[in-house]
Amino acid sequence: MTQPLAEALAASAALAATDVQAEAAEVLLGQAKGSAAPHHLYALDALVRSGGALPGVAAAAPAFAKSEDARIRIAGLALQAAADVERSASLVTLIDLAAKGSTDDAAAAGVELRALPAPIAAAGLDDAMRATDPTVRARAAGLAMATVFLAREAKLTSLLEAARDADERVREAAVAALGRCLPAGKPFFRNRAEQIAPTLAALGGDTSKAVLAALGNTRKVLGLG
Repeated sequence: MTQPLAEALAASAALAATDVQAEAAEVLLGQAKGSAAPHHLYALDALVRSGGALPGVAAAAPAFAKSEDARIRIAGLALQAAADVERSASLVTLIDLAAKGSTDDAAAAGVELRALPAPIAAAGLDDAMRATDPTVRARAAGLAMATVFLAREAKLTSLLEAARDADERVREAAVAALGRCLPAGKPFFRNRAEQIAPTLAALGGDTSKAVLAALGNTRKVLGLG
């Protein structure tokens, strides 16, 4: 099954009657379980995009999330998020992977985050910026502005809250994110600089050199001096 066909089947099934949804899910899940690469991933990604609510998907998702194949496992985590199976934990794991840099797993996690319906990805970033672990909070704040897709869904209020975090790594990541240029050379939050200015002003006496360096760059990018 080709990628366009898998995506079309999942998208049309999501709008169809229950019996049609069940048949489509059976076909896509069968493809995901039994096909050679990359066709099994086409089916999985199609389910992540449009088929999280199809019959049987929630029950099948954990098996993919435990696969020995890293790419399938990462897609399985996204499928769990799409199907509302351990959604918060699955999203935090994806965000953690995606933020780790230039690795195959990070790239795959980034692909799956972008494949998720936007409200789910946005909720995941929002939750992760409030996680107990400051490392997760920092990675989520940095990742929120990593791509135009995620930036459109990230909540400015969450980034402003992260910029006031007790952990300096979180503050640095959030302040840097507020000054991110997406696309290249175009400050994403330039038209909301006045809303951001009070938070940045309050950080002028921060004890962290890294935060102050990020602050200087973000103020310059946003035209705040």
